[in-house]
Order: sequence, then C-alpha cells, then structure tokens
Amino acid sequence: MRIVKVATCSLNQWAMDFDCNMKNIKESISGAKSAGAAIRLGPELEITGYGCEDHFLERDTISHAWECLKELLVGDWTDGILCSFGMPVLRGAERYNCQVLCLNRKIVMIRPKMWVANGGSCSELRWFTAWKQKEPLLDDFLLPTHVSEALSQTTVPFGYGFIQFLDTAVAAEVCMELFSPVPIHPELALNGVEVFMNASGSNHQVRKMDRRLRAITGATHGRGGVYMYSNHLGCDGGRVYYDGCSCIVVNGDVVAHGLQFSLKDVDVVVAQIDLNKVASLRDSNSSFREQASCKTKVPSVFVPYKLCQSFKLHTQFQLQLR
Repeated sequence: MRIVKVATCSLNQWAMDFDCNMKNIKESISGAKSAGAAIRLGPELEITGYGCEDHFLERDTISHAWECLKELLVGDWTDGILCSFGMPVLRGAERYNCQVLCLNRKIVMIRPKMWVANGGSCSELRWFTAWKQKEPLLDDFLLPTHVSEALSQTTVPFGYGFIQFLDTAVAAEVCMELFSPVPIHPELALNGVEVFMNASGSNHQVRKMDRRLRAITGATHGRGGVYMYSNHLGCDGGRVYYDGCSCIVVNGDVVAHGLQFSLKDVDVVVAQIDLNKVASLRDSNSSFREQASCKTKVPSVFVPYKLCQSFKLHTQFQLQLR
C-alpha cells in the first residue's frame, strides 16, 4: 500500500490584508501538520487575497507577497509537508496568477495559471497573463534577490509540468483550468500524475457547488486520481461571496468535504488515501493504458522525497460520503 494523508482548506482571506492572510495560512498549515498530512493545499491567490483588483498592477503587491512567502519558507512551516501557496508573480513584463509549490524550506516549482477566468464576476485578464509558452513548457525563473539569499536558491522551474516524487506524482490545476473545454488533468493523468491540486477562487452562485462536484468527480471517475479542491471563504472585501466547500475526491468518489458558508476563518479538510486504488483503476482500464502509450510528454521536476507512509494495521481510510 502507498498511504498518503492530504489536507485542503477554505480560508477567509482579505484583499491586501497580508497579516490576516498569513495568520490564516499558518493556522491551516498547523492543522494539516497536526493531522499528519503530507500535502497542504490553499486557495487561489491566498497570500494577497483574490479580490485585490487593480492593486495587482502595483509592484508593491507582488513584493509584499514575496516577503510573505519568504517568511513561510525561512520558518519551519514547510518542513515535511508539500505546500501549495497562491500568489501573483512577475516574470519580465508578464504578471501571472501562480501556485508556488514548496517543500522543506525550498521552492520546488512555480506553476502559472494557463487559462484565466474572464467572465461573470471575474476579470483576470485585466491583471494577469495566461501561460501559453510551448517551448520549453518548463523554464527557469530567477528568484528575487532577497528571497534567493534567504533560501540559498537562485532559480526555480516555472511553467507547465508536474512534480515526480519517489512514490507518486503531484500536479496543480488552477481553478478555471478544470472547467475549460480542454482541461489539462487528462494529459497529466496519462503522464502518471496521481494527485491533483486545484486552488480556486470560486464565488457562490445557486447550484454552483453541484456543478463543481460534477466536474471534480468526473475528472477522476474514469481515469483515476486524487483530486484536492480548495476555495476561499467570505467576502474578501469585494462584491461577491465565497462559500468554501473545499473537498477531496478519489476515483470519482467524494471522501471528504468542507463546510459551505462556514463562519470560521480556517476550515481544514483531511483524508487518508491508499494511492494503490488509483493505480488499480488505471491498470484495469485498457483504453487508459493504450492512450498512455502514445501520450504527449509533460515535463516533470524530480524530488528525491517520499510523501507516502508505511501501512499499519490500525490505519483507517476515508470512505465515500453519502
């Protein structure tokens, strides 16, 4: 068995309130660690808040986000746990909505959003560029000097790819990418990714939670996988309301689900999973094997580290919620 415990969370973040946002982020990491989780996922743009609007165009906003990330990495917050943090990143003249994946006080990879939300209440194209670079899919990103010196790390992989650990593969799929006409999780699954992390900023609409769950369960029902979904809570200082509902889905079954309309600032959802269930479903699907044999190769970042824990007789797994 390959047993991994994962944690996703809903956070009540506020636009440009870095102190409050950091407090919630740290509390969620502490909750994930105390539960024994090896992966912690937070919502989209959680460091700055999702609703900063034209403040995203100010370089100070991005500088403050890097300062916050440095604080998390210099401390022991990422020791022994893979953390995905949402923040804006400036690369040359291009501003990206990114998930920064960190482990053991190092940045493993920066994953820019490839398909941005630009309809309804969302206007991300006003502030962010979608990552469309084809060659190379993964590029080197030069870290800001103060971050580089603090971490003893000069560059990090930046772009579309996944992280290959010794015992599993993990990738990010950011919010709107799940709902796009051609999502990226099928291609990642064919490349061996078993754990998908979706950091989202999805405001409440009538029956929207049902639409989310249909998309998430459908993403892993036929091709297998662990799908972690994280969302904001509260108003974020803007005109819309975020309803939380972070969840964890395994092979199309919802095994853990957070509260909707929670009044808590931090709602952490944890599940313990046997990744061999994912492998078994894929092994039994002949069409999956055939398509994997002629897949488009997605680049990966290798990390010589194990996320899974050894099996013990008293180990309990999350079952499908009814």
